Amino acid sequence: VKDIMVTDVATVDTNASLRQVALFLERHRIGCLPVMKDDALEGIITDTDFVGVAINLLEQIEESEQYDEEYEDVV
Repeated sequence: VKDIMVTDVATVDTNASLRQVALFLERHRIGCLPVMKDDALEGIITDTDFVGVAINLLEQIEESEQYDEEYEDVV
């Protein structure tokens, strides 16, 4: 494994914004980034995580639109 593994791995700091991470993943066409705090691995963030964020935001928009429609009926 040592002979074929990648050793120059891109990482992200725990203080990075979600927008920064998403742009980095898109720009470099990679699917995941190890998340580091100081020199310790804290976790990993993946493109799948961002799909989850997108779904959550879309659901919030839909709920907001439904609320707006219901409110218009009352007024």
